[in-house]
Amino acid sequence: MSYSKLFSSIVHSSLWTEEDHVRLLFVTLLAIADREGFVYGSRNGLERTANIAWRDKGLTDPWDKLLSPDPDSADILRNPENEGRRIEAVPGGFRILNFLYYRSLRNNDDRREQNREAQARYRTKHGISRNKPRSVRCPTKKHRLTMFRPVKYSIQQCSQRSLVRFLIHL
Repeated sequence: MSYSKLFSSIVHSSLWTEEDHVRLLFVTLLAIADREGFVYGSRNGLERTANIAWRDKGLTDPWDKLLSPDPDSADILRNPENEGRRIEAVPGGFRILNFLYYRSLRNNDDRREQNREAQARYRTKHGISRNKPRSVRCPTKKHRLTMFRPVKYSIQQCSQRSLVRFLIHL
């Protein structure tokens, strides 16, 4: 099962000025779209899923609104070739035109969470402890003295001050 983010900017879009059944259909399409923004099904089946009955009430066709160009759409600046259209018909269903653009937008929390998970996988794979060992850099900057890693250089190569700092940190 997949999910789609509903960005708060939708309430500032030209779609939000459309009739309720048009907005409800579009949000339903977002909710049931696959990872690439495709929604499979017939118009009648998708209308039933969205629970809209526009024909009985003499309302405008929501499909015409979503499939036709929208001169007020902010998406015209990003994708002029779509002319503000929100969906396009494809064999077996529809494709939400700006789905991949919005899916690629992530907030800082998502990015931080992904980085945390990737770092944890890296540490696990390479056997790295999350707790850093205490270390002191030698003034010659050739190596570090740590209490967990064997010293590769002789003590004479380090200054006395570095050794004292290292021992104090133990």
